[in-house]
Amino acid sequence: MAKRGNILVVDDNKGILTAVQMLLNANFEKVITLSNPNQIRKVLQTEEMDVVLLDMNFSAGINTGNEGLFWLSE
Repeated sequence: MAKRGNILVVDDNKGILTAVQMLLNANFEKVITLSNPNQIRKVLQTEEMDVVLLDMNFSAGINTGNEGLFWLSE
């Protein structure tokens, strides 16, 4: 199966980013990972992404999903 598409994965857990990158490299042409959601805009301005996999919570102790919803709206 040929690799196709570009995916951006955003998560503050570096272990998850490493595991997801290893898993997705087999299927996607380009896998970009970010641990800081503040970098999303910059990447989307310079790279054409087909899929964005976005964590919903970035601050410790917060699990409302509001942070992810904010970045999704951006």
